[in-house]
Amino acid sequence: MKAALPHRMVESPILNALVQTGRFGNKSGQGFYSYKNKKGKRTADPEVQTLIKPFITGSGSDLSGDALATRLLMPMLLEATDVLAAGIVKDARDVDLGLIYGIGFPPFKGGLMFWADRQGLGKIKSMLEPLASLGPRFQPTKYLSDLAASGGSFYRPTQA
Repeated sequence: MKAALPHRMVESPILNALVQTGRFGNKSGQGFYSYKNKKGKRTADPEVQTLIKPFITGSGSDLSGDALATRLLMPMLLEATDVLAAGIVKDARDVDLGLIYGIGFPPFKGGLMFWADRQGLGKIKSMLEPLASLGPRFQPTKYLSDLAASGGSFYRPTQA
């Protein structure tokens, strides 16, 4: 992904460290968790803390759960606006179904695009403002900006 979209993707040094040590997840019995018990269920693995410690730069307490969720959701939402703008996906409902059934996005939220509509696209843009210094993957796309300016939403692109 980074090779194809270098301006929008950031490589995770933590994932690279896990892969280099053969921690491929359930497949290898170890990843962020250990799966090496009798039932193959995930359990905490203290070795992971040793592997990721060199990459932790902050205290970890400077971000609330909501702030972390925002940092995870916004790049995904902006990518979704790009695929809608490019016509790769014709409808926000298709994005939501793909995320719910494909990656397990919480169905009770109705999907990422539905969640964004419920927040309001103006609020989404304001949520992005303090993250702008983190790079292009946190800057509103033209599609999002135009839709917000017109009073539209992902499920109703233009207001009547």
